[in-house]
Amino acid sequence: MPDKGTIALVVDNPLRDLAGVVLLATELCSRGYEALLVPVNILSDAWAFDPDFFVLNYHRSINDYQVRRIAGRGRGFAILDTEGAYPDLDHFASTLSSDAELRGKASAVCMWGGKMARFLVEKGLYAPEKVRVTGCPRFDFFHPSLAEAARKRSEEFLPASEPFVLVTGSAAVANPGMLTEEEEFESFQRNTKMGLDWCTAFREEQRGCLKALVEVTDSLASDFPGALFVLRPHPFENPAPYAPLLEKHANLRFVQKGSIDGFVLRAKAVVLRTGTATFEAALGRAPAFSFAWIPVKHQRFEEADAILHSCASYPEMRERVARVLDGTYEPPAELREKAAGILRERFHEQDGKAHVRTADAICEALARMDRGAVRGLASLKFRGAAARIARRKFLAAWRGSVKGFDGNAVRGIVDGFQALPLGDFPSLLAPVEISPLGPPRAGSGIFRNRCVLMRPRPEP
Repeated sequence: MPDKGTIALVVDNPLRDLAGVVLLATELCSRGYEALLVPVNILSDAWAFDPDFFVLNYHRSINDYQVRRIAGRGRGFAILDTEGAYPDLDHFASTLSSDAELRGKASAVCMWGGKMARFLVEKGLYAPEKVRVTGCPRFDFFHPSLAEAARKRSEEFLPASEPFVLVTGSAAVANPGMLTEEEEFESFQRNTKMGLDWCTAFREEQRGCLKALVEVTDSLASDFPGALFVLRPHPFENPAPYAPLLEKHANLRFVQKGSIDGFVLRAKAVVLRTGTATFEAALGRAPAFSFAWIPVKHQRFEEADAILHSCASYPEMRERVARVLDGTYEPPAELREKAAGILRERFHEQDGKAHVRTADAICEALARMDRGAVRGLASLKFRGAAARIARRKFLAAWRGSVKGFDGNAVRGIVDGFQALPLGDFPSLLAPVEISPLGPPRAGSGIFRNRCVLMRPRPEP
C-alpha cells in the first residue's frame, strides 16, 4: 500500500491516552498513512519526520507557539481535545486559545459528544463545518469487542484474578507527585485561567476529598476483610498519604499505573466522590458509589452527580457495598436510563468506532489541503520573545512528569487488540510496523527516542 503521508499524533498522558491514540494510529495505517506518536512535551521532535499533518491534544494559549509553528510551516492540524467532557462549558471556553485567527486555522475539531460540539459552534469559537462529533478513541475500549484488551493491559499492573471494588480519587493539585506544591498550584492557575481565590478553594476541596477517601478506604477494608479493594488515586499524585493504609490492610492493593478502563471493567463497583471516572464506571456498567456526605462546589460535575449512586452516610455506603459483594445489588432503573442519555450527549455513540470517525475527519481534512502549498517560515511568530517564554513555562509545567513511552508499550497495545476476534473492526487487524527508535534526530538525554513511528507493513 503506498504511503500517503505522515500524521503526527500528540499523546498528552500516556497512562490515560496512549491506547486510544494507538487505536487511531492503527486505523490510519490501514488507510496507507504513517502515524508518528509523539509525547506532548517534546512535540518539536516530530519535525525530524517532517509530518504532513498534526493531531493536537488541545489548542490553548499555552501551546499557541506550537500551533504557529505548524501553521507557519504550511502543515494542517486537527484537535482531539484531552478534556472533551468539561463540567463547566464557559470555563472550558476560557481555557481555549484567545487568538481567533489562529484557532481558525484548525482543519477539524473532533469532539467527544454533541453537547460540547454545539457549544463551540453557538459561541462562535469554531466554524460549524470544522466541528465533528466523533467520540473519543480511548473510550472505544469499553465496547465489548475491545474490552478484553483493556482488561489484559490492567493485569500487568494488578495481576489479581478475584473480583474487587475499585476506590479512586483525583487530588493531584492538593497532593502533587511530580512537582512541588507551589509549582503545581502555579501551573494549575495558569492552565485553568481562574482567579487565586477559586483555585485556592478548589485545592482545599481536594484536600477534604483526599482525607475522606483515605477514611472511607480504611473503613471498607476493615469492614470487609474477605473482600479485595484496589486503591487507584490520580497517576500524578504523591503516594505518601496512602502508605499507612497499605501497611494496615492485607486486602488492599495500590495501583497508580495503567489506564483506568481495564480496572473499571474488572471491578464489581467503583467508590469515589465525583468526576469523569463516574462516566467511565457507567461505560463499564459498574455502579459508582459516592461518599456524598462530603460537600463539593468547585469540583462539582452536575451530570456526573446525576448518575452517581450517592450515599448520604458511610453506613449507607457500607450497606450498598455489602450487597454488591454478595451479588444482590440492583442499580435503580432511573439511574440506568439517565446515564444512557448523558453518556450519549457527552460521549456520543458507544459503538467502539470513535477512532474510525476521528480518522475519517483527519483524512477528509487532508484531502482538502493544498499539498503543493509553499511551506515557508516567514510567518513563524513562535520565534518571538513572548512565545519563547510561553514555551519555557509549558515545558516547566511537565518537568519530571511521566510523558514518555516507547515502541514496546505501543507494540503491547497493538498485540493486545489484534489478539481478539475483531469481526466488527477489521482495520485493526491490518499489519503494521512499529519503529522502537523514534525520530533519527530526537532530543538528548531522557527524551531521546521518545517518539514512535507506526506504518503499514509492505505487502510481500
